[in-house]
Amino acid sequence: MKYLFFLLPFILLYTNSYAKNNSTHEAFFDELADFVNNNSVEESENFIDSLIFDFGVDTAHLDYAICLCFKGYVSGYLKEDFKIALAEYHRAYNIASKLPGTDTFNLYMQAYVLARIGSIYHVTEDIKGIDYLLQSNKIFHKINNNAKIAGNFRTLATYFYNTNSSDPIVFFQELSLKYTLLDTNSTKTNLAYCYRGIAHAFDGVNNDSTLFYWEKAYHTLIEDSTATASDILNLSAGAAEYALRINRYDIAKKYTPIAYDLTNKYYGENSVISAHICFQYVQLFGAENNIDSSNYYAHKGFEIYNKQGEKYIWKINAFNHLKEIEKANGNYQKALALAHKAMFVNAPNIPEPNNTAEIIPLDSSYYSYEKLGNAIYNKLELYHLIYNKEKSTKNLELSYNTNIKLLDYFLNVHYKNSISTQGSNNSFSESVNKTIDYLLWSTCEAKKNKETHINSKTSYHYLSLLKAALLTEESNIAQYTNNSFALQGKIQIDSLRNENKKLLFHKNYDKTDSLDNRTTEEAIADNYIQLLKLKHQLKNLEIKKTKNPEFTANIDAIIANITDNEAIVDYYYNDSLFYCYIVTSDQINIIEQPVKNLEKNIEQYMRCIKTASSELIASSQELYKQLIDPVLPFISNKNKLLIIPYKTLCNIPFEALCNKKDPPLIASYTVSYNFSARYVKSSEFIGKTDQIIAFAPSFSKKTGINSVMRSMLFQDESFANLNFIDKQRNSIANLPYANEEVKLIKSIFKNQTQIIAGAKATELNFRHQVQNKQIVHIASHGYSSISNPELSGLFFHNVNDSSNNDGYLFANEISEIHLDAELVVLSACQSGKGKLENIEGTFGLPRYFFAKGVPNVIASLWNVHDEKTKDLMEAFYTHLLEDKVSYAEALRLAKLDCIKNGFLPIDWAGFVLIGN
Repeated sequence: MKYLFFLLPFILLYTNSYAKNNSTHEAFFDELADFVNNNSVEESENFIDSLIFDFGVDTAHLDYAICLCFKGYVSGYLKEDFKIALAEYHRAYNIASKLPGTDTFNLYMQAYVLARIGSIYHVTEDIKGIDYLLQSNKIFHKINNNAKIAGNFRTLATYFYNTNSSDPIVFFQELSLKYTLLDTNSTKTNLAYCYRGIAHAFDGVNNDSTLFYWEKAYHTLIEDSTATASDILNLSAGAAEYALRINRYDIAKKYTPIAYDLTNKYYGENSVISAHICFQYVQLFGAENNIDSSNYYAHKGFEIYNKQGEKYIWKINAFNHLKEIEKANGNYQKALALAHKAMFVNAPNIPEPNNTAEIIPLDSSYYSYEKLGNAIYNKLELYHLIYNKEKSTKNLELSYNTNIKLLDYFLNVHYKNSISTQGSNNSFSESVNKTIDYLLWSTCEAKKNKETHINSKTSYHYLSLLKAALLTEESNIAQYTNNSFALQGKIQIDSLRNENKKLLFHKNYDKTDSLDNRTTEEAIADNYIQLLKLKHQLKNLEIKKTKNPEFTANIDAIIANITDNEAIVDYYYNDSLFYCYIVTSDQINIIEQPVKNLEKNIEQYMRCIKTASSELIASSQELYKQLIDPVLPFISNKNKLLIIPYKTLCNIPFEALCNKKDPPLIASYTVSYNFSARYVKSSEFIGKTDQIIAFAPSFSKKTGINSVMRSMLFQDESFANLNFIDKQRNSIANLPYANEEVKLIKSIFKNQTQIIAGAKATELNFRHQVQNKQIVHIASHGYSSISNPELSGLFFHNVNDSSNNDGYLFANEISEIHLDAELVVLSACQSGKGKLENIEGTFGLPRYFFAKGVPNVIASLWNVHDEKTKDLMEAFYTHLLEDKVSYAEALRLAKLDCIKNGFLPIDWAGFVLIGN
């Protein structure tokens, strides 16, 4: 009440002079805006409430809408109570929209309030705001208010900041610049902020363009005699910060002093802003190896932070800047202390650097997942450097323990919390990948240092758990509840992108402000907005929880499943070192040795095997030396190998490797593959069964690829080049031996096999008939997409009637099918080929069946010959009838039969068993 007496004359003035007089609406708006800008939130709120109260029931006035608008701003937006803000803005718009539209200021108010609603939705990350901003611009166009149109386009640009696409940001920021230039009242300051917006658009995409627009923004601003010190500080500090980020210290030297002087002059030397600029100097002098100057500004900055109670991200950055300086100068212990402080900057009592009891901060909420991983990785790197310098057992153990605690955090906290999120979590793969080398290094180093308490078993426990977690997480890629909508949405996104490329080409050659060009701009804007909305819809689709295999078994349980004649061979490598774990029933061994040209040798070997090259033996021998020779001492008395490959090793059939002119590995070993030792179980024997189902679909021009499927699949360039698709993209080549293949299975197992062939082998029948079957055999065409894994799948007979019977089983759709099978045989081309991930390669389609709970999958690594595949499969099923023959052993015996019959490796080595 104490404000009411003071404000009473002002209230009476407004309510009597302005509220009922249409000619003074604009003046009322300006005076109210001045009052809000020059008074506290509490004073403004009391004043506006009094004005609203004075209107009483007579609310059909524009001035009342103005009061509600400012009520939304003061009581809602400034207090960050966005529900109140939206409610008041909507009330204001409802009044303004019902008043006569001939009044210019009424139209202005309608557009203004719509823009405010759009901005509030933007703050709350709700894309509904886009429609309000567009509606606002339509009205602003009617009254030629270019300044407000420019502002709305700037807000629209910010909607795209988290889409990893700079094109729409640049487009809307350039539109903002265009309308700013069209505004006759525009200032150089307005232009400067447009250039800054374009700089933000290019950030992370084009360093030169980003820096160019930062500098252009600053130089445009200082041409404005009315520019405020705050604006100049804002742009000079921004230009300096970006220049430092891309190591353009020459540019940073120009702007950092300007920002520092302005900060001290207008905000004081003890302001938080001054501390921020101090740490720009820390980085700047650090780049010049000027430790004294860096330390001076660092201590000054920290002193200010401590006075102001600042913590979290600014302090983290500050400690990390100093850490890099000390590391560059070889002061690793000092660097370690700073890295440790960066992690515990908000802890009440910072532990000593060597105290790793609390490796994860008590309050890590201010860390993003990726930043926390990088912070811990910084410590790993320093432990490594210190050990190499001092050969200290203590630091070796600290490095190892840090790894373990990091993996515990990733797998037990992050992984459990993120498993149901959409798509593969790249930061999960990338962050953990950084720790693998150090974990392997510390384990191998410990073998040479008997004083440590590091053992290979514990290390392998985490490495196998990690591989299992990656499979489980990646198996959720695009597992949408409405898979058909998701795929069609992706097609529409690609279509809109292509359309925009054409429209942008036209726009760039029409520099006029013609109606035609404005129409083009509207079309581009509309397409970008549709793109954003589609992505938002796809992002928010519910992810299906797949029946993921469990990976809770400990290492002892894994070893218990290994028989005396078996060994697990688990590979890892980086640019310079090769690692391999060999796990048997009685011991765990780890090998470390230098590696050279491994991926090049893999590529050469695969090229030779696929072309039946005369250089195959020499190429195979080179890989044998690198991959098999180091392992032989540990597997000499074994006859079964479970290979767990890594990265590009997933592409090669190990059983085809040979040394000199000796028989290939398959002559001595039964070889199978898996994603992780976590999934190892005792070998399964088929025995007699009446639970086999075999599919062999037929294809023809009449029942080829329907239009929907064509539009989905042919967006993938490699699909269009498949040799079984005709040039007109209408039909699929028949597999003449596929029908014989399934008939042979039936002849082997008699009435124990159900055959679904020809026109009956539809996707719908596959979905309905595979339940309660022990073996599911599919003799058809398959496709594994490298660039778009979600487009991978299997072809069935097409009946063109619905999304779940369109003739193509997408990999993602496997999660929708009830499967009880112990074995799925994908007798299809490239069914095992797939995209390589950061940590491990992927076996393409088998990954999806495996994630569904199928323990064994036979798949192909390359295009296979139709007739020879039939012969291989006939031999495989024949051997399955033999007493106590496992799936892997039956496949080995079938391959040996093929070798005896003169088959080349390209004809028999492509099919591999992924499983037990």
